[in-house]
Amino acid sequence: MFSGDGYTDDRSNRSPFADCSSFACEKDVPTIWPGFDQHHDIEANLILEGGICYLYCGERVYLRKNTLAVFWAARPHQIVDNDPHTKFYYVHVPFSWFLGWNLPDDFRRSLFEGRMRCLDATPMRDRLASEFAQWSRDYRRGRIADREAMRLEVEAWLLRTAARLREQPIQPDSESTSHQLPNVSEKLVRIVEYLAAHYLEPVRLSDVAAAVGLNANYAATLFRTHNGITIGEFVLRLRVAHAQLLLATTDLPVLDVAYESGFGSACNFHRAFKGLVGRSPGRYRAATRIRA
Repeated sequence: MFSGDGYTDDRSNRSPFADCSSFACEKDVPTIWPGFDQHHDIEANLILEGGICYLYCGERVYLRKNTLAVFWAARPHQIVDNDPHTKFYYVHVPFSWFLGWNLPDDFRRSLFEGRMRCLDATPMRDRLASEFAQWSRDYRRGRIADREAMRLEVEAWLLRTAARLREQPIQPDSESTSHQLPNVSEKLVRIVEYLAAHYLEPVRLSDVAAAVGLNANYAATLFRTHNGITIGEFVLRLRVAHAQLLLATTDLPVLDVAYESGFGSACNFHRAFKGLVGRSPGRYRAATRIRA
């Protein structure tokens, strides 16, 4: 059985340098990753040219040119395919900023539930690219005034994005269910789908293998070879991401958070959480919890 510094909205006592500790905004060329990525931020991608295929929350999501996608990156995600000549911007918004802003509840909830929210950015593509480029420059300069202006602009941008998603949301490309992934086998995708659906339950390797029609040893080797981590480690990451959400958005006692996140004991929970997040559950809650 497989059993960053935060931001609080205290404007009289705030360090913009600490606030920005996990912020990132860069123009990049995507590469197919050998394993999953996971970081504790809200991420946005603006596809300038080409397209990207993600494996996210057990689903393949294909993002075409001029798509703006927003998702919670604490859930393991992986670029598994991309079109030639793809260019895109990625933005990492610190989770504690996101929690401290007055964003619509339905928008927040959809991200926390593991949905990738997508928008046709064609009408605003050039303006967004210009804004992202400016934020990247502001962050690199390191001046307090530049970074504070950037933070306020990111907040306004996310508010506008949430409003536009209500008006004209788009679904990830329908090709995501049939898109050919030369670097990822169909069996591997099905393993991830199964784990994403069952990670809060006791997960046995034999159950995973039976669900995808593989020998247990082969399923474990396939997953580890492709992703660089074991199935058990992947389940642990999903459970810790779930615990992060509960710590930041509820008043559940830490012990209850452990059990609600699929952990069988407080000791295992604390060890896994600190190992992946870099701080104890209590310190994480203190750093990210919205202050009344």
